Amino acid sequence: LGALLPGLSPWAWLIRWILVFMLFLAFLELDPRTARPVKAHLKLVLVWPLVALVGWLALRPFGEQAALAGFLVGGTPTATAAPVITGLLGGQVGFVTVSVLGSNLLAALLLPTALSFLPGAHAAGAGAGPLADTVALIVGPLVLAQTIRWMSPGTAGRLRRLRVASFPLWVVALTLAASRTSRFLVDHPEVPRL
Repeated sequence: LGALLPGLSPWAWLIRWILVFMLFLAFLELDPRTARPVKAHLKLVLVWPLVALVGWLALRPFGEQAALAGFLVGGTPTATAAPVITGLLGGQVGFVTVSVLGSNLLAALLLPTALSFLPGAHAAGAGAGPLADTVALIVGPLVLAQTIRWMSPGTAGRLRRLRVASFPLWVVALTLAASRTSRFLVDHPEVPRL
């Protein structure tokens, strides 16, 4: 839908706030005792750079830009919407929350440096920007949700009922993201269509 409606792209700024609200609702369900690192998280952290490297090497024969795309896809951290979707599916929100926090913080710290070594890449996101964004997007809703859960369990319980809005909000966020991408491709015909 978003690809067909590039006119929605001016509303793409809402994606961040939709994600913040969705994460807040998911984190209301989170029992802090279940959100601790386990051995599987360490394995994921160790495999993550290898997946990025494999993506880069696999697409290298197709050119620098394709290799860079492979690296970025392989090096993409756990999606911020993962705790929401995991909660909707009845999975372990605590495990996924640790994965989201860990992988996003590592990506914010390490990807700009890694990109500076790759041909055709520019580490434009280097510095405190990605780290501050990650903290604001993920840690903010986590702290707020856990504070409300601790200080006012009744309020937390009432707010949990809004969880049914998470899936439609996720669809809206995806639509806006697709719209923004569609608008970019319309506005930049010089971008190669792999």
